[in-house]
Amino acid sequence: MSISIKKYLLCLILPFAAFSADEIYNVSLLGVNVARVHISVIPFPDHKKEIVFKAETVGLFDKLYNVNNTYNFYTDENIDSLLYYHKEIHQKDFRQYYNEIIRNDTIYHKNFYKTPVSARVHHILSFLVYFRYHPDFLQGDTLQKIIISDEGELYYPHINVKRNDRKRQYEVFFQLEKISGEEILNPTDVFNWKVCAMEAERMVAYSYDDYRITEAAFALGMGIRLRAKRIDR
Repeated sequence: MSISIKKYLLCLILPFAAFSADEIYNVSLLGVNVARVHISVIPFPDHKKEIVFKAETVGLFDKLYNVNNTYNFYTDENIDSLLYYHKEIHQKDFRQYYNEIIRNDTIYHKNFYKTPVSARVHHILSFLVYFRYHPDFLQGDTLQKIIISDEGELYYPHINVKRNDRKRQYEVFFQLEKISGEEILNPTDVFNWKVCAMEAERMVAYSYDDYRITEAAFALGMGIRLRAKRIDR
């Protein structure tokens, strides 16, 4: 398997990563576990929260192309909007560090690059965690305008929620429409590369009982389909 194909497969894992507080999920490709993701939501005394996302390859994938990445999202107390984003990338022999600050309707990137915004901002991961803490939308309320920031590029999410009574879960299907911005980083982060591709199909399911994410599915070209399942502990 070439390095380019390995990177392509690994980059599809990210959409499964937005899980509720202190949860672990297995991500599989064709029934084989390729990664494990863990999210913790940590409250701070200054009325803010930190969402810590850790993603790492497992099994054969770990031997082929080791990945151990950490993403930190700082939000307001209700996870209504993103305030600060930091990531540390450890992939094989590659290292990368990146920050964003959201302040005064502006996203401040590295090298003094700025992106103006006209609504609340989330990264794709913090956006999916947002649903865990705002379940009214899953039950039919109107979603307030939110913009998805993907390291320089801005997207608007189009959401469709369906009920699955057999599994007792809300299934959220969404597409992303690019509205402005340009890419700040080269596509070297295998967990973030293509995550906001407009042609991708995404579904994340939330439990009727406690609104925790139960499963997710993601598809992007080449007939590749990945699934994530919560590990019950």
